[in-house]
Amino acid sequence: MQGGDFIRLELPAAAASGDPTGRDADQVALDVADGLITRDAAREDYRVVLAADGSVDRAATARLRPAARSDRPAGYQTIPTP
Repeated sequence: MQGGDFIRLELPAAAASGDPTGRDADQVALDVADGLITRDAAREDYRVVLAADGSVDRAATARLRPAARSDRPAGYQTIPTP
């Protein structure tokens, strides 16, 4: 690089607090549709199951989220959101 050059770095996510499984499932689906996260990330990180058309599979999500919470290690904590 030379003087006057610059680098612009854009990242698809930001820091957050709180339990990711508490995030609104429809917002997670919108993030997938916008290309901000993958379908796999929706399922693994947010525990949101998407149907083939991209809509939230509410029944599968409702089954997956409580199971994910009960599988956490002892002492797991989240920072509550304001």
